[in-house]
Amino acid sequence: MTVILLGIVAVVAVMILYAVLIAPRDLQKTVVDIPLRGLGLPFDGYTLAVLTDVHHWGPSAWYLRRIVRMSNDANPDLVVLLGDYGISFEHNRRLSAIAYRSAIPALTRAFRELRAHDGVVAVLGNHDYYYDWRQVADWLRALDIRVLINDHLMLRRDGASLAIGGVGDAIEDRVDPLGGVGEQPPETAIVVLCHNPDGVRSLEPGTGIGLVLSGHTHGGQVVFPGYGALTTHTRTCTRKTASGWIPNDRAPLYVSRGVGVQVPIRFRCPPELLIVRLRVVPDQQPA
Repeated sequence: MTVILLGIVAVVAVMILYAVLIAPRDLQKTVVDIPLRGLGLPFDGYTLAVLTDVHHWGPSAWYLRRIVRMSNDANPDLVVLLGDYGISFEHNRRLSAIAYRSAIPALTRAFRELRAHDGVVAVLGNHDYYYDWRQVADWLRALDIRVLINDHLMLRRDGASLAIGGVGDAIEDRVDPLGGVGEQPPETAIVVLCHNPDGVRSLEPGTGIGLVLSGHTHGGQVVFPGYGALTTHTRTCTRKTASGWIPNDRAPLYVSRGVGVQVPIRFRCPPELLIVRLRVVPDQQPA
């Protein structure tokens, strides 16, 4: 009996060590092909590298380099940053400022190495607001990253249009009901970036938004067989739907597990760099 108990203790100890020391940096690449309503043939295969919830802190600069290398290797058309770039604390602004400012130099070096044909766009997450959203936005703009706060980037190819909208954080800011893209012709394909999946609840139905990309949940970080995620910090994502395609009545919503963590633990929920390849809806293709 003693040997069995010692064996159980040893297994549990190894699992905990793995969940704390290895799993949070066991970066995976997830590739999804997503048919997008209204997408024209010139944009078929348009590739987004989605990085969310970096939550960088000092000792992990090597991990930032790995994230950037994986993103660049995907040869994306556009890099999408979905917020929460550093460590911060909702009820301690002073400590948040110390943590964030210590992370900025390494994040700056890493983000400057990101490569994409159409550049880099970003939205902000709640942790960016806990520090100072204006400073975070100014810092990103100084790196030539376009910050989309209830705003959009319009891309055009051979007569086809693709709108990339971005909205404010669902907790700390305002979500534009039109996803930051305004009124668009029906033939315009629309992707909306929203850090928190709950932002989808503020979007007007019938706006033509073909895809919403979010992060925030970290996939739950700790996911138990049969039970699901311990927490998602959202109303829209349940313990059984903490990442991936999320059912809702507003717009197609895909949630990434994110590349980082604020609390260093993951179990059955590895970090991911999400690669989205936009595809023409089959019945839209000309005969």
